[in-house]
Amino acid sequence: MAFRAKAFEMEFASLETRVLIGWEWLQRKAHIFIRFMAEHYRPDSHPNHVYVINYKTSTGSWEPLFDKKGKPLYPLLMAELDAMKALRPKGGLMLRRDGSSLPWSGKGEMLTQVERISKKIIIAAGLRPELTFTSIGTAGPPNRNPRD
Repeated sequence: MAFRAKAFEMEFASLETRVLIGWEWLQRKAHIFIRFMAEHYRPDSHPNHVYVINYKTSTGSWEPLFDKKGKPLYPLLMAELDAMKALRPKGGLMLRRDGSSLPWSGKGEMLTQVERISKKIIIAAGLRPELTFTSIGTAGPPNRNPRD
């Protein structure tokens, strides 16, 4: 949460959403920034689901966004993704939200750029300097087993 707050303060809201995607759905950078499309999040054919890619097998499955009582499982993330999808209903959702609305650069350069900017955010947030976007974003909640 410290990373997210500082990313927002530093006008990198797109990174705060991406780190939450990695945290909640155990997604890797490439899946978050390159493969995650608007069609993977609440499409007409699966309005209550998200398509999550298993990073070990590169296969995906439709995962529920609501519990059996209809309560959102990821309310903060869903609010952010709903707002993003309203602006970009098709294609990649991973445009910057830093005022430029530009895509993150090409694949290799983009992933390096993400780590570089994330490092600035980590240090500014007073977090341990050895942390990276990957270590923050893909750790997952403490009650989840990353081997699942």
